[in-house]
Amino acid sequence: MKSRRHINFAIKQLYHIIERDIDDRLSEKSELTKAQGGIIHFIMNSDRDIFQKDIEEEFKIRRSTVSVLLSSMEKNGYIRRETVNSDARLRKIVPTEKALSNHRKLHGFFEKYDEELREGISEEELDLFFDVIDKIRHNIEKKERKD
Repeated sequence: MKSRRHINFAIKQLYHIIERDIDDRLSEKSELTKAQGGIIHFIMNSDRDIFQKDIEEEFKIRRSTVSVLLSSMEKNGYIRRETVNSDARLRKIVPTEKALSNHRKLHGFFEKYDEELREGISEEELDLFFDVIDKIRHNIEKKERKD
């Protein structure tokens, strides 16, 4: 009898393998953490102003975690937080020239990394993979809405 495989455990294992691999490779290329690099990528590819709440929602992380990440990025010169004229309580996240330069380097790295992950996987298999991931995400979000 084949033992039951657990989705959450398989995803967690894969996540940790990828995290470790990226961390090892990125330590040579950037002083940014993977999360900080992701935030810069998100800001740079947005066609609107980005605020802390947008980052919380996009990355599904808590306000306190985003606050720590942004504070570190601001301290290290990757972002500025600028007050918005229409509401002094809001502060948009603005990348600095240092972030722009770093982003160009990291973009190439992640494009190449994604190609390595796709090796030996057909387009049909990738479509199925993303369909399954979307269904899992939907199931989790449906449960969160009930709670």
